[in-house]
Amino acid sequence: MQATILLRSELAIESASALERTDQSWWLIGDDAYDLQRLDDNFEMIGKLNILDKPTPDAKKAEKKVKADLEAMARVQWKGHDELLLFGSGSKVSLRDKCVRVDISDPVAPKLIDTISLTALYDVLRAEPRMIGLQKLNLEAATVAGDNILLFHRGNIAGVNGIASYAKAAFMEFLDRKGALPLPPLQIVTSIELPILQQRHSGFSAAVTLSDSVLLVAASVEDTPDEIQDGPTLGSYIGLLERKKSNPLDWQLRWCAVIEANGVTAPVKVEGISLKRLDSMDEMTVIAVTDSDGGASECLEIRVTPKVKKTDL
Repeated sequence: MQATILLRSELAIESASALERTDQSWWLIGDDAYDLQRLDDNFEMIGKLNILDKPTPDAKKAEKKVKADLEAMARVQWKGHDELLLFGSGSKVSLRDKCVRVDISDPVAPKLIDTISLTALYDVLRAEPRMIGLQKLNLEAATVAGDNILLFHRGNIAGVNGIASYAKAAFMEFLDRKGALPLPPLQIVTSIELPILQQRHSGFSAAVTLSDSVLLVAASVEDTPDEIQDGPTLGSYIGLLERKKSNPLDWQLRWCAVIEANGVTAPVKVEGISLKRLDSMDEMTVIAVTDSDGGASECLEIRVTPKVKKTDL
């Protein structure tokens, strides 16, 4: 497979970390941001909602040592409402163990519902070697597939990229109880082997549901020996996951392609993806947002196609 950048433009945010598309809007969050942004189809900001406490009224982003690190976002339909769930990475106990719920039933006037501690739930994942291997927990993606909520661990150090599956109803009831016990049961953990680039593991960084049985994922690669400290960006992959017929809760990788620009690997750190156009499960146009680790983030339009063989020319 081949993933080629067609267009790229700057975003009015420095640390884009997750992207979701609804019928009327694109929703964007940064891992150090206090506000959830709403974008139009030109990816210009047309609204924002303050979702985290600011130290001062004019504060725009949090320092790394105190940020909530909201790295994953999933859209869910629950009790007649359209919601976004924003998840902290869990890479620092308590500080980054949060789920922020936002009601976007009226996209012009989104409402903050609540912020719930997920420490008890994340502690279960921290103790699960199939999820994180010997690494610290670092959740970077989330999505809803059928009746399940999926959380994705970025295994950029240990090479163990785990997917935790929860029944949506049990998970949402847990959130309705503001994170009080009992915990929603962990249905299954799938470990996915992803490519290595320049001797560094790629790790889940984004996910979007194409159908109840097919997911599109992104995996980024940094030159760093640490889960929390950033390093030079080496590149990112786009891949397709399918449910296993033998176990519908389990997933397997169908294909994976490195993102390229002008025929070479593009040094971009993809943190959020959404679908723009689907022609087939092997041919599509994807919108991705990047985290530049200090500079302006980018919006990328990427075309995914089967790789052309020399014999086909």
